[in-house]
Amino acid sequence: MKEEIIVLTGAGFTKNFGGFLGEEMWSKIFNNPKISQNEELKNKFISQSVNRAIDTNFDYEWIYSEILENKNKLLEKSKQSFQESIEEAYQDLDMAIVDYIRDTSGIYKVNLRKICSELILEIINNNKSKKLLFFTLNQDLLMERYANYQQISLSHIDITKVNGLEKKYYKILPKDDINMEEAIKNNGGLAYIKLHGSYGWFSADGSKRMVVGLNKMKVINNEPLLKSYFEFFEKTLNDGNKRILIIGYGFRDDHINKLLANGIGKNNRLYIIDTKKPSEFRKELNNLPESDIFNGQDKLNIWHSVYGYFPYSLKEIFPADSTTFSQLREIQHALFSGLN
Repeated sequence: MKEEIIVLTGAGFTKNFGGFLGEEMWSKIFNNPKISQNEELKNKFISQSVNRAIDTNFDYEWIYSEILENKNKLLEKSKQSFQESIEEAYQDLDMAIVDYIRDTSGIYKVNLRKICSELILEIINNNKSKKLLFFTLNQDLLMERYANYQQISLSHIDITKVNGLEKKYYKILPKDDINMEEAIKNNGGLAYIKLHGSYGWFSADGSKRMVVGLNKMKVINNEPLLKSYFEFFEKTLNDGNKRILIIGYGFRDDHINKLLANGIGKNNRLYIIDTKKPSEFRKELNNLPESDIFNGQDKLNIWHSVYGYFPYSLKEIFPADSTTFSQLREIQHALFSGLN
């Protein structure tokens, strides 16, 4: 069976275009007056960096779980203030992306047009199916804003020229599971699948639907569309014969790591673009905390599934001008070789 290439991106991808990483998001939320003027919430943030293990330091998702998911004594007003602070942080993230896309002055910017044309489109052309499954863990609107991407089984609204995301642009998720194979068949050459939901999405029950916190699988399983997305991602990897191009994912989600680790016996190959040196990546992978679903053998399986590791920034691979450097040719050669 012929291999197919799929893509998986994390927060490190959007970081190149004005996005925030986890600790930066922690700061955005913490700096909101709704937090600093509320002693209960402020102390949650401050005490976290003192009392928690290093893997949870400055992790706003841990605080999210502590405040909103676990039974605790925080007043409802404090919970509301925290939720509003998170919403405003995602608004800031969205506007930072808008500013980046519309700023044409920076010679040091990453060429997103080139990513779309010389990587994404080339993957589609090299896949036997002439399709690309583009999975992302990001909840930002970068690809919707830049390239007018749309999501499977959701109504499409063009926001490429919209500034702030007004409520009229928010999407309400369906109440029932969907047939992903059928939906993707009717979706053209690219299927953009947001595994952790998105800014600007409302659950079928009316709540905002992003998968934030430590109990991500609980949220996914309680939301029909996200459950359908995740089960399709799992099936895609379990079917095997996939070349998985990973950009900007820090391997911090156990439920994702487990599926990647399980691919070692299914001819799944990982191709990773990361600014870290290979030795640094291997060390960080080895130091990841273990859990009921992710263990030392899984870490080893992930490492042995790596068939390409590219220690470059996206600026090096896709410079602002039209130049093609050796880094892109190296990636294309490794990723496409032997596909046809």
